[in-house]
Amino acid sequence: MRVALLCSLIATLICAVAPLSAGAAPIRYTWTGFAEPGDAPGNPWELSGDGSAVTQDDGTPFSVEVFVDSAAIDQDGTQNPGFAEFVPSSATIVLGGAPLTINNIDLQFVDGDPVFNFDTVQILSRATRLGTELFFNASVRLPADLFALADPAAPDLPPVFAAANPVQLGGFGGDVLTYPANAPVESTLIPEPGSAALIALGLCGLGGRRRRRPRRERGAGR
Repeated sequence: MRVALLCSLIATLICAVAPLSAGAAPIRYTWTGFAEPGDAPGNPWELSGDGSAVTQDDGTPFSVEVFVDSAAIDQDGTQNPGFAEFVPSSATIVLGGAPLTINNIDLQFVDGDPVFNFDTVQILSRATRLGTELFFNASVRLPADLFALADPAAPDLPPVFAAANPVQLGGFGGDVLTYPANAPVESTLIPEPGSAALIALGLCGLGGRRRRRPRRERGAGR
């Protein structure tokens, strides 16, 4: 009875998750940071901070969550070595506790900056807050060789890498000044629903074997 109930619950969960992925498994990228007034006149997003990335933690906190299919097409193709760009399947930017309205967004990776020798992950977006659309770009400089991209240039797949803290906390200027928090940047491959289904079938089969085994043992003892 317990095994049947467990299988039923797992099947229900699989049915709920299945619509989220119709093809390649998604990769989830997340990081946090702070935003301060940038070049946009009048600080239309009402951001805190002095407009300088030198003074850390005095800006408005933000978080980034981006999903990209693991088989997504590299928009840069064969143009630039050590560089890749992808169009997210979904994205959320929460600024000051409220989500921005994202009008468009790209996710970019740089493998081994030629001058400073670090890897970079960044978003380039246009977003709306308080009725005003601005460029909102956020970049994180990560340890060199955290991920690898093709050199010579060739189409890349979105990289999955170990969680790592920024190696530099420099800002990204523009309409809004952003800089990362001293906290991990994470990339996570989300298992496909098909994998969960196989696990569920295995659990159900194991439960069946456990229920049948005592009956065989009792028969052997008579």
